[in-house]
Amino acid sequence: MNNILIILPFLPYPLYTGGHQAVFNEINILRNKYNITICFQTSNVNHKAIDKLQELWPNVRILPFVITKSRKMSFYQFYNKISDKIKNIFFKKNCEYIVDQELMPLYKTNNEQYNNFIRNIIKKDSINIVQCEFVNQLGLVEIIPNDINIKKVFIHHELRFARIQKFMEERKLNSYYFKLLYLNLKSEEISLLNKYDSIVTFSQTDTEKLLINGVTTNIYTSFCLVNSYNLPYKFVPCSNVLTFVGPEVHSPNLIGLEYFLKNCWSQLVYKIPSISLKVIGKWNPDTIKKISNTYPQVKFLGFVDNLYEALQGSIMVVPITIGSGIRTKILEAGFMGIPIVTTTIGVEGIPLVDYKDCIIEDNPSKMVEKIYDLINNIQQQQMLSWNAYNKIKTTYSDDALLKTREQALN
Repeated sequence: MNNILIILPFLPYPLYTGGHQAVFNEINILRNKYNITICFQTSNVNHKAIDKLQELWPNVRILPFVITKSRKMSFYQFYNKISDKIKNIFFKKNCEYIVDQELMPLYKTNNEQYNNFIRNIIKKDSINIVQCEFVNQLGLVEIIPNDINIKKVFIHHELRFARIQKFMEERKLNSYYFKLLYLNLKSEEISLLNKYDSIVTFSQTDTEKLLINGVTTNIYTSFCLVNSYNLPYKFVPCSNVLTFVGPEVHSPNLIGLEYFLKNCWSQLVYKIPSISLKVIGKWNPDTIKKISNTYPQVKFLGFVDNLYEALQGSIMVVPITIGSGIRTKILEAGFMGIPIVTTTIGVEGIPLVDYKDCIIEDNPSKMVEKIYDLINNIQQQQMLSWNAYNKIKTTYSDDALLKTREQALN
């Protein structure tokens, strides 16, 4: 049986985000076929969460690396700290702050203690496969021992260069400086990907983008599962409630929600005065205050324990304009029998068909009309929810996920 070390940027429990769910369900399926060890960096160990996860996964080793705060600060750390403060002062109220965050260089680990921590696990546990996840950990391939017996796998949840390209198009960042910056970031991502032995993407669309843009290593198309995949079908008609799911920390959510409110919301309120929008997920208090003051019909619910109940009787809007991978919120809505209105980018990589399984619309005015028509057509709501449920239920399963992951690992 292969010994696999999975390096994560966070503890995959509790299931706060789609990323947490994707990792949790992946490991939950793999842990009975492989010897799994997971490690992650943290500055604040959540012992309660680790104990609960260890109870759920008695056959998985969970190894947190605690970042110790040193009074001494390197020049690099000092520069970053001062730089962040300046950015917060000058850019926090400006859209360019988002630009700065989107176009940051990829993470490179400069913590030698953490690097040694990983190398010691590999040696001590006779690890023969190291699996890294999420693009901010792509550079970890540089610290994995170059041993012929150690294979390196990368799980690409979202292609960063594809997301940046859409972001630049949306913001009209077409100067020579931004084009050069994009090409450098893209080159860095492709170069690091080619240092892995296998790459797993979440859609055939992402696989094709990698091949076209110069990735030469083995690529396998898989997907992710969300925790609602075993729920029974349930449909509750929607009259005037829309829902948006996703945390602010993932910038496509912030950009998508702002896009929807700016371009669609006033028209929807004019057509349906009683309409409301529930935003589910963790959001910054300043953002909540700003949006709530401008759009009083928008209610922020924060993280909810029972997403199934919170979504019932609503239509989910997924007005995502940048990104790649799979929007787990669409999988969740499909499994829960919730009608979906989305953009082309939002549904990319998921085999849902316009007007059969969901509504797909990129034009804001047309999206408003289609949401209005759907709210007033319960029969269409039920047809879309039932078709999406069946399509997603048959496409995304335990067996199918295990099969695609085994191909990459074997």
